[in-house]
Amino acid sequence: MTLYEYKMLSENDQYDTVFSKGTFLDIHIDVNTKYVLYAIFNNSLP
Repeated sequence: MTLYEYKMLSENDQYDTVFSKGTFLDIHIDVNTKYVLYAIFNNSLP
Protein backbone atom coordinates (compact mmCIF):
# COMPACT_ATOMS: atom_id res chain seq x y z
CA MET A 1 0.00 0.00 0.00
CA THR A 2 1.39 3.36 -0.96
CA LEU A 3 0.84 6.56 1.02
CA TYR A 4 -1.54 7.70 -1.72
CA GLU A 5 -3.62 4.51 -1.36
CA TYR A 6 -3.63 4.89 2.41
CA LYS A 7 -4.82 8.51 2.18
CA MET A 8 -7.64 7.45 -0.15
CA LEU A 9 -9.11 5.28 2.64
CA SER A 10 -11.82 6.66 4.87
CA GLU A 11 -10.67 7.92 8.25
CA ASN A 12 -12.13 4.83 9.96
CA ASP A 13 -10.33 2.50 7.52
CA GLN A 14 -7.08 4.40 8.12
CA TYR A 15 -7.36 3.82 11.88
CA ASP A 16 -8.27 0.16 11.37
CA THR A 17 -5.30 -0.33 9.02
CA VAL A 18 -2.79 1.34 11.34
CA PHE A 19 -3.86 -0.57 14.43
CA SER A 20 -4.29 -3.95 12.73
CA LYS A 21 -1.34 -3.89 10.27
CA GLY A 22 0.95 -1.23 11.74
CA THR A 23 4.02 -1.70 13.89
CA PHE A 24 4.37 0.53 16.94
CA LEU A 25 7.58 2.58 16.82
CA ASP A 26 7.61 5.29 19.48
CA ILE A 27 5.73 7.84 21.56
CA HIS A 28 6.62 11.53 21.68
CA ILE A 29 5.05 13.77 24.31
CA ASP A 30 5.06 17.49 23.70
CA VAL A 31 3.77 20.09 26.16
CA ASN A 32 0.09 19.59 25.29
CA THR A 33 0.20 16.83 22.67
CA LYS A 34 1.04 13.13 22.62
CA TYR A 35 2.19 11.58 19.31
CA VAL A 36 2.15 7.83 18.77
CA LEU A 37 4.19 6.70 15.76
CA TYR A 38 3.32 3.58 13.78
CA ALA A 39 4.81 2.23 10.54
CA ILE A 40 3.06 0.19 7.88
CA PHE A 41 5.44 -1.84 5.76
CA ASN A 42 4.49 -2.85 2.21
CA ASN A 43 5.09 -6.53 2.93
CA SER A 44 2.56 -6.50 5.83
CA LEU A 45 -0.39 -5.79 3.53
CA PRO A 46 -2.03 -7.98 0.91
